[in-house]
Amino acid sequence: MIKEFGIYNDGTTPVTFQPAQSVPKHMKVSVEPVTLQPKQKGVIKITYDAKAKNDFGYVNDNFILVSNDKKGGRRNVNVVATITEYFPPMNSEQLAQAPRLSFDKTVHDFGSVKEGTVSETEFEFTNNGKQDLIIRKIKASCGCTAGTPEKTLLKPGEKSKIKVTFNSAGREGAETKTVTIYSNDPQGSNQTLTIKAKVGKE
Repeated sequence: MIKEFGIYNDGTTPVTFQPAQSVPKHMKVSVEPVTLQPKQKGVIKITYDAKAKNDFGYVNDNFILVSNDKKGGRRNVNVVATITEYFPPMNSEQLAQAPRLSFDKTVHDFGSVKEGTVSETEFEFTNNGKQDLIIRKIKASCGCTAGTPEKTLLKPGEKSKIKVTFNSAGREGAETKTVTIYSNDPQGSNQTLTIKAKVGKE
């Protein structure tokens, strides 16, 4: 994927860009033109290889844009993306043969918990499809952790479990946390599990 972002030299002297620094391996960065004359527009071109990033969901990267601009010759640039798996168009027959990730529940409420305690629950899931199901990645929100499932490759009909832990330390009141499961299910490649709790001092 290639994205271009506009830049503008609002000064009275030319600004010349040097090769960007600290660029992640899955990205390429270029500036066109390399020298911006006063009041001239240009672009920063970012090439992003999501496959090489080898991640899923919300991701964050940085690089340093270097120039001879006296007011800011080194600028940290933040690049964010949401990566999902690509599935080619499928007809109803093909979808019926695909893997299918199904959970026994998608929400668990711990109810009232005392601040500073750790609570655990399990979410059971099944491959209700007709091809192998692969769990690609599991991401939990802050304050919540999710363990690796007992199985990450499930044959049709097989089951597995994900253990989710909530740490109430430093929290108070109603809390909602999420865990996102990324898989090769074309109809549900990223599914969200939710845990809730009401944290009190007593």
